Amino acid sequence: MTAVVAATESKKGPLRLVVVGTGPTAIGAIHQVFKHIQSGRIGQDEIEITVLEKEHEVGGLARSVTDSAGFTWDLGVHVTGASKYHEFTKVFESTSTKWNYIKRIVKADMKHILKAEDPTLNYVPYPVQQSIHHLPEEVRTQCNEDLSRVDASQLSTNFDEFTLNSFGPTLQ
Repeated sequence: MTAVVAATESKKGPLRLVVVGTGPTAIGAIHQVFKHIQSGRIGQDEIEITVLEKEHEVGGLARSVTDSAGFTWDLGVHVTGASKYHEFTKVFESTSTKWNYIKRIVKADMKHILKAEDPTLNYVPYPVQQSIHHLPEEVRTQCNEDLSRVDASQLSTNFDEFTLNSFGPTLQ
């Protein structure tokens, strides 16, 4: 979730702000600017905002799209779950009075490590690196040993290398 925001100030006119994209980060940035305008910290004539979006609707990866068969796909739905960012939640909830709140339960399939006969026992809460205490003792020990040896400062050229460099071979 990144937004590109560029601002230029001209001695002849208002501050010109360009926001690229309309995902949650961009919408949050625009919301902050409008809060400053409403509070009087920025005069409405002191800023000119241009928003650029390549899609036909706002939201970036925090939106849903319906395909030709009528199925609705949620893109990047994780950003709409319980947020630790109070301001984001406030802005999000201000967009509608009707919300269907669903408790977020996300688990990762760790059958490559746990190998339980009952498939439901192979799942641990996500993110896995914060759920090591859910793993059997011998796996916890190996994870902790791996984590003590990782060098997260190593440059990674792909996601596989990133996970190995960040979490070690057991959690990878």
